[in-house]
Amino acid sequence: MPSSFPVVFIWFLIAIFIFRHHMRKNDHAQEKVSDAFWHKEESSLVVRKKALAPEDYVIIHLKAEDLKDQAYYDQLGVPELFRQDTHLRDLLDQPMVNFQHTTNTDLRLTYGTAMITTIEAYEESYIAYITTLYRMGDKLMSVKDEPFACQLLEEGIAVGTDNRKHYLLLAQFYKEKGYKKEIQLLIDKANNLESLTKNLLIKELNQLLAPLDESL
Repeated sequence: MPSSFPVVFIWFLIAIFIFRHHMRKNDHAQEKVSDAFWHKEESSLVVRKKALAPEDYVIIHLKAEDLKDQAYYDQLGVPELFRQDTHLRDLLDQPMVNFQHTTNTDLRLTYGTAMITTIEAYEESYIAYITTLYRMGDKLMSVKDEPFACQLLEEGIAVGTDNRKHYLLLAQFYKEKGYKKEIQLLIDKANNLESLTKNLLIKELNQLLAPLDESL
């Protein structure tokens, strides 16, 4: 009976050839990606400064008259919220942008390197704004000031927050009130998010909506 060794050896050599071929292809592909990245980086550094367009700015709906004074928070038993209220009031006058899902390279290609510092400052104001809205909304919900809490949380959704807890806090309130349409609007809004937790959020929102559908 002829030995199978030569056949096995041949297949072994073929496997090595295929492996090396794929390694070379992979190295070549990675090299192309790397070259493209650095070409893009270099190109972005020589783009002339360009002003932000009106549509780049976040539109704020909250007004100074919507906010409260110290006595209001004292009466609720949460005097510490007045400091956050004051911070929110200051932020209302700050320009804001939301480029959290745009790379710095793409920002430089669009607006020029000279605009990056300005854009970062505007983004910091935006992040502070949505963070403060959530913190205040969460605390106000806990002390049962639901109308004001709801107003602040809805503002966060309106300006594009992708904070999963923000969505769920508002959705839970809607569920307790039987607001099916409002939860559906949150789901529609969540579908346009680019966050990593988008699918989980949509699943959780649908779970909150389901009991309301069943009650019809």
